[in-house]
Amino acid sequence: MMGLLGGCQTGDLTRIEPLTQARLAIGNAPAQAVSLPHYARQAHSGLIDVRWQLDLPPSIHQWQLPALLFPQPVQGLQVTVGDQLIYSVPASSMHTLHQWYRPILVPLPPSLIATQPNPTVQVAQTSHLRGWYVAPVLVGELNDLQPWHDRFLWLSSTLPATVNSLSVLVGLLMLALGWRTRNSTYAFGGLTTVIWGVLFSLALASELPTQAWFAWRLLLYACTGNLIYAVLRFLTAIFQQTWPGWLQQGVLLAMQLGWLAFAWAGKSVEAWLDVGWTALVVGIYTAGSLSIAVRGWQQRAFGKITALGLHAVFTALLAWHDYHLQAGEFSPANLPALSPLVSAWLLQPIYLTHLSLPVFVGISLWLLGQDHLRHRRERAQHQQALTLQRERIMRDIHDGVGARLNLMLWRTRTAPLVASQIEDELERSIEELRFAINPTDAANLTLLQALRSLCLRAQRWGQPQGVEVSLLAAAPDEAVTQTLSPECALHLYKATHEAVSNALRHSGARRISLQLSVQAHELQLVVEDDGNGIPGWNAELQSTSATPMTAMGLRGMQHRLQSIGGHCLIHSNANGTRLEMRLRLETRG
Repeated sequence: MMGLLGGCQTGDLTRIEPLTQARLAIGNAPAQAVSLPHYARQAHSGLIDVRWQLDLPPSIHQWQLPALLFPQPVQGLQVTVGDQLIYSVPASSMHTLHQWYRPILVPLPPSLIATQPNPTVQVAQTSHLRGWYVAPVLVGELNDLQPWHDRFLWLSSTLPATVNSLSVLVGLLMLALGWRTRNSTYAFGGLTTVIWGVLFSLALASELPTQAWFAWRLLLYACTGNLIYAVLRFLTAIFQQTWPGWLQQGVLLAMQLGWLAFAWAGKSVEAWLDVGWTALVVGIYTAGSLSIAVRGWQQRAFGKITALGLHAVFTALLAWHDYHLQAGEFSPANLPALSPLVSAWLLQPIYLTHLSLPVFVGISLWLLGQDHLRHRRERAQHQQALTLQRERIMRDIHDGVGARLNLMLWRTRTAPLVASQIEDELERSIEELRFAINPTDAANLTLLQALRSLCLRAQRWGQPQGVEVSLLAAAPDEAVTQTLSPECALHLYKATHEAVSNALRHSGARRISLQLSVQAHELQLVVEDDGNGIPGWNAELQSTSATPMTAMGLRGMQHRLQSIGGHCLIHSNANGTRLEMRLRLETRG
């Protein structure tokens, strides 16, 4: 309380006295002595007169500027000293209903007080509520009470109005984002905030025509039920959960029972609605939110659960306070142990759950921000997966179909092709193109079988130029098959295919040799030629300044080996090129 308004003076607490004893009369009942706070109650909403009398302390004659501070007058207020009316604010009537959710500071005329040895104050209030607390009145010097009046005014008027306005603006923005993006999380988060702000604005209306009372109460019940429904839908959206259609419809119907029952029966069910129906919707909200939290825990959404759990506890405490305050069940027995200022703060009828609204808005924005970042990460991961898929398809096409077509083009330029050779290569190219698009089968042949077939085809292709292609396998077929997965075998084969194709087309070699060996759980596949070497090859950087297609093929071989946990080393000079592919092996069952 001391820090609510840093700019106002503190005031001397030792010169402020609480008036906790009064003679109070409700309606036509006789006055009786009561201890304040005291709850003035009637069966249902309607006009009710409450009159009470306070005895001022004898020390008031020593004060220069005595005053009374009513922390929460709630309704119209008339203050009389002796027979003289010294202060009044409009009270509720048959035509207009007033709610004054703000403190009242009443200066006491010293000249009037001086004429009365034992001055008394008569207070009259007229309410249209079912009940409210008559709180202790603070008496003291005007300059000591003024700072506390300003604090209570900020708490009961400025803060709620500011919170409601800003929250509704934020909620409308979230609704617009939800509508624009078709995102239910933003939509229900914004709807919750807007309904919450509208509900509190309605509850704190300071003036209302009597004819509008029924519609006002009806809107309060409608906002309350739909607020809880919107919150539950927001929670399911933020945790990416779904409820069965029948459950959603059942919850939605239960939340409409309040305003539907009030529209049908009016005041006769008001007391039941404020207790029974309120307990029902709170129970549904509690069960629903706990169910969502349990599933969220299973989803390991611990951050979201913690944030919403803290807000739920905070809101539950404030809601408990507000419910007991409005229902008259707030026990004043514990208040005498507190200071009168703290007691006045606890009895503020401004609906302290206002404070949970900005907290909810802040948590919602944080959750939505986390949700946005998660979607961005998922989009980035999806884009990365697409990029990797494109690169794989490009490598497969380049090393498979591309290599075959390049060999056909090279052979066409060096020696005539027969129709059977062209048909065979086109069929193989179509098969490899299908695999590049959808690699459902890693390999149909063993690696050794595929390498032998590659060497035979390369020998035929290079025969007109006198190129000799050989394969030396230092490991039996079974040993390679048992230690190498089909996927790894396919990558090794495609890299070898690209290397042999490059050697035939570009190196001018007369000899191309393939060597396959398995030693100490490592497979080594070497492709070596005696050609002119790779133009611009840098052995340290393992890169070349040659044509983009040549560079792409070399990078593709290196990427292939890296993707299966191996590595590719290239040695090249004017006397030839040696390409070493090494892969760590694990025994397969």
